Amino acid sequence: MAKSKNHTNHNQSSKNHRNGIKGPMPLHLHNSKRGSWLPALVNARRVRKHNQKAALKKRRERIAAFYRFSSFKMAKSKNHTNHNQSSKNHRNGIKGPMPLHLHNSKRGSWLPALVNARRVRKHNQKAALKKRRERIAAFAAKN
Repeated sequence: MAKSKNHTNHNQSSKNHRNGIKGPMPLHLHNSKRGSWLPALVNARRVRKHNQKAALKKRRERIAAFYRFSSFKMAKSKNHTNHNQSSKNHRNGIKGPMPLHLHNSKRGSWLPALVNARRVRKHNQKAALKKRRERIAAFAAKN
């Protein structure tokens, strides 16, 4: 069975803050029970709690019966989404293709020549670094 994802937490914070998160209800708007007969209040609370429990029990029984008598299997949860992938790709910029003049094809070249060219490049870098150090030392001595 295909995996499906029914809900994510993406954007929930923005949706909650769109109209502002409401603070607690002011006390003067609460229905005051002051002056009411206490046993009636206690009984009303008990009845409400009992009704909630009965409704919950009935609902659980219906759900259990549904799964007991059907061959329906729960969908597996989704392990990966494409959310934020575009942002991650653009964070350091999407690099373009390398210019063609920088692609030097070495196919069919003589291998000893390639090895030698690699060594030459390496030593040229060392020579350039040595010249740079000499220039810095000369500048420091002049000042």
